[in-house]
Amino acid sequence: MMTQTGRFSARRERDSVLDMDRHLVALDELVVEIGNRPRDAYLRLLASDACERLGALPEAADHLSTILMTEPQHLEANRRLARLLCEIGDTSGAVRCWRRVLASTAEEETDTSSLLAVALCTNGEHDAAIELLTKLTRRRPSDAGALAHLGVALLAARRDEEALATLTHALELDPESARAHCGLGLAYYEQQRWREAAAEFRATERLAPGSAVGPFNLGLALERLGEHDDARRALVRAAALEPHDEEIQAALEPLLVRPSIAPSAESTRVSAAAIRGELSSFDLLDVLEFLRVQEKTGCLVVSAPPGVAMLRLEQGMLIGGSAPRLKRLGEVLVRRGLITREQLERLHARENQLAAFSQGRLEPDATSLAAVLLRERMIDEGRLSDVLFRMTLHIISQIKQWREGVFAFHPSPGTSFPLRFNVQRIVLELSRIEDETQQRTENT
Repeated sequence: MMTQTGRFSARRERDSVLDMDRHLVALDELVVEIGNRPRDAYLRLLASDACERLGALPEAADHLSTILMTEPQHLEANRRLARLLCEIGDTSGAVRCWRRVLASTAEEETDTSSLLAVALCTNGEHDAAIELLTKLTRRRPSDAGALAHLGVALLAARRDEEALATLTHALELDPESARAHCGLGLAYYEQQRWREAAAEFRATERLAPGSAVGPFNLGLALERLGEHDDARRALVRAAALEPHDEEIQAALEPLLVRPSIAPSAESTRVSAAAIRGELSSFDLLDVLEFLRVQEKTGCLVVSAPPGVAMLRLEQGMLIGGSAPRLKRLGEVLVRRGLITREQLERLHARENQLAAFSQGRLEPDATSLAAVLLRERMIDEGRLSDVLFRMTLHIISQIKQWREGVFAFHPSPGTSFPLRFNVQRIVLELSRIEDETQQRTENT
């Protein structure tokens, strides 16, 4: 179970490609300056920030540690290093930093005391955390946040009844405390009161929508209740917030993966990691979201009474596919006037392997019609992207109407196809279309 300790401050993907380039340039310049002034704390802070934004957390921590070698009481360096070390997993180091901050500031500083207690608790030093938080709550009896931290520390120390009373009191003081709701949910979960735990985790997600803690723990509670569809949706939401969290992925994968009953030796060799399931049990968009957060590359094949559909993905992004009633890509381009009939026929005549596209398939390799058109600059990339997006939208919309059938995902090597579509963009467009359709229906 993912505790709320330390996770409300989990890092998000924050920078665009242009930002990354800017930070790389800035870091290169800072490294040169640091070579001339290795003890300049300000330069080290800037370099640490640049490394952190680039995702190089150990390197960011090294710059801060260098400052502390000569200035061990440097408050900013200690605060930033403590947070970084918590993310890296060095909670013992974080404890040392928070202790130095607390020793250099006012004794009653709430935030630092709470953060130190969280680090102590994460490090398994529950008694020390409880002692610190007890002193803090005595000085600040109406501080719901500190009481919530204390409740979680008591829970970690297996002092369940005290934890439950403390967390309940925290919510009485602040009914909108996500931390207190989460702590109470954890307490109920430990007591196997799954329904009450789920209610608290729903409140956690509502109050802290940017944190994976609420939906993750909600998914675990719902799974215990046997509500597997809702559990899967909650875990998918958590995975969308923390796509690289192994704990979330480990909980989610069993809800998506359905192994074959009796796979042949050949099918096992070719698609040993295939994800399978039934359309009656899994929502297509949930499956696609799982593949997105896992950054999967391969082919999702859906077989149903109306026919067989296929969606291709590269690193979790959609790049095309086929469906029973999907018009041919070449025919669509000709009809829209984006290429001529003569151009299409010349392409097919010159490269026979492109004939696959007359059936509407988009193979993710260098011989694909789209790739050839882009490579030879025979079509505007934006217009081709729009066509492929609409085709992909049509495929997914069609599959979503199927109530019976099976799906299987087969991994394959990627080829860096230039046009990719985010699953979330597809979901938003489908929602927009559905809203417009419903509005027209209501107006007639």
